[in-house]
Amino acid sequence: MIPILALGLILVAIAVLAASGNARSLATCTPSTWIPVPVSHQSKGGGHTACDAGAPMWAYDVRLVNRAGTALAETLHTAQDQSGSGDRWTPLATCTGAYIHNFYYINVGGTGRSDTSGEYGSPTPC
Repeated sequence: MIPILALGLILVAIAVLAASGNARSLATCTPSTWIPVPVSHQSKGGGHTACDAGAPMWAYDVRLVNRAGTALAETLHTAQDQSGSGDRWTPLATCTGAYIHNFYYINVGGTGRSDTSGEYGSPTPC
């Protein structure tokens, strides 16, 4: 009877440890971006990364893009050395006459996630 009880306790302990490990491995980051707002026909691309506590390191690409998909400005940071939540930006770019939006991609410990903003340009382009 005692060996069966001991085996049961060991199995419960393994299940609890496995569950806590899964909770940690599920910690991640989520990208979000917003509609760019030009000033004097210039704008920046930007995005925000919200991370759970314990999320792995991440890398990012952020772009200010015109309607045709051409990047007007971009910041490509491919190293997995970012941590925690925060904003990331492109340099300021001229966007005269363009309909523009932001594209933000993050790579969190090998898993890609992205967000694309709505478009700025109606009724008047940048």
